[in-house]
Amino acid sequence: MTNHRTQSTRRAFTALTAAALAMGLSTTANAVTYTAVLDQISDVFGLFGSSNSLSASVVPLLTADFSVDKTFTLRLEAPAGQKINVAPPADFPDFRGVGISFESGVGAFGFDPSPTTLVFENLTGPAPVATSGSFSPSTNSTAFQALAGASFTGDFSFTAVTATITVPGTYNEMFTNQAPSSLALNFFAAGGATNPGQWVTFMDLPTTGGPGVIPEPVSAALGLMGLGVLAGVVRRRAG
Repeated sequence: MTNHRTQSTRRAFTALTAAALAMGLSTTANAVTYTAVLDQISDVFGLFGSSNSLSASVVPLLTADFSVDKTFTLRLEAPAGQKINVAPPADFPDFRGVGISFESGVGAFGFDPSPTTLVFENLTGPAPVATSGSFSPSTNSTAFQALAGASFTGDFSFTAVTATITVPGTYNEMFTNQAPSSLALNFFAAGGATNPGQWVTFMDLPTTGGPGVIPEPVSAALGLMGLGVLAGVVRRRAG
């Protein structure tokens, strides 16, 4: 009876995989990727510093079988056509960090370090330096917490960040259309005494033919000629 029930559960999980693809989730052998679009920003200032947190107004559901999926990848994206721009306040130099936080449900979590890679896509500015990662099962429920962190120094921007975290071999829980209890991309800066407000923003990406396009040589030459003519007109009027 137990074997039959287990086989039925596995078949149901397989059937749900296709539906999961439409909800921000993709699965491959021994791996699961959870994708969410971040479109909300909040900021908090307190005794220890300033934090800006990005979250999703639409949170995808999680479907995973961690008895076989031993790599958990979190991919957090800016809205289409935009990038995430980080400009930490100059008077908060003591510590600057960025962290991804995901909790599958409510629980009591420790910190169980796990091999983690962190990749920022379409990055401009100094690259954040990965510092830590963890996959921590709850001590009082079937939930888990996944964390990935990095430090940074100056301004930078990116369109998406991906954290790939190794799942402990002893964690074998299964989730079917599970709504996470927490999902955020957090930025923190310490050292200042005055609330800097919001210093993480969404910015539009350059469009083809827009201000961000490098001019072709001919266009650049014509532009220089135009500047030369304009300079001549100004000189004649001044004379």
